Amino acid sequence: ILLLNDILTNEINVANEGNFFHAIMDDNRVKEFIENESDRISKLYDEGEIDEKISLLDIKPFLNNIINRNENATISNFMLIIFGQKSNHYFLDNIIKRLENAIKIEIKYMVITGYRFFVTELPFSMTLTDDFKNIESGDIYKKVKIIGKIDRVDKKGKNFLVIDYKRSKKDFSLKEILRGNISQIISYLYIIMKENGLKSTDVFGSFYREISDGTSSDKKFRLRGIVNEDLIFLENYSSEVMFIRVTKKGKIRSSDTHKSY
Repeated sequence: ILLLNDILTNEINVANEGNFFHAIMDDNRVKEFIENESDRISKLYDEGEIDEKISLLDIKPFLNNIINRNENATISNFMLIIFGQKSNHYFLDNIIKRLENAIKIEIKYMVITGYRFFVTELPFSMTLTDDFKNIESGDIYKKVKIIGKIDRVDKKGKNFLVIDYKRSKKDFSLKEILRGNISQIISYLYIIMKENGLKSTDVFGSFYREISDGTSSDKKFRLRGIVNEDLIFLENYSSEVMFIRVTKKGKIRSSDTHKSY
């Protein structure tokens, strides 16, 4: 099961902090802000000025307004937990800083790539009828049902791109697939293509996005995953937004070929 429901507790943990982040990033006001600022910066500034102009954005007052004026139970419940902590100001300031950086990273990504939000928090249900083996128990299942939500799907023209938020660094692993494990981002690709009648040539890729820790360089939070090798060579921004290395001859580096399809 890929869906992680809200966990009500009096302590801050990975689950409720992650759900809070998802709720903020899924807020229509936040998505509108990211897209509007991306459009504004794209039109007004040269490529060399992008980082400087994004760094000057004062996002904290905007985020405080989103947090304080909302009807989302996940956000409200998490704030109750925050204010129940002795060091609540430290926790809140740290989370706000991480969200500020995350939003700035998404603005830069949209400025560079031209992709925009298509859908967020997309629920899905998928039934697989092939034989599946539980690696731990050895049990064989004739039918497996997977339910969950796809964090985000972006679109540019006819091309789609899938993003899955992660609290910590995660890379796509071909070895895990060969061992029989189900990959989230490959599952998401399959679902998006099936539900929208897409061909492989319509999908740019499927990626993990590590949530900013508020202190590290933006480069750490580039997209990690699998990319459509045919489409990536039509763009010139790969090194700015994702960890796929391209040689001078225009080929995916041999050590990264497992990340293209």
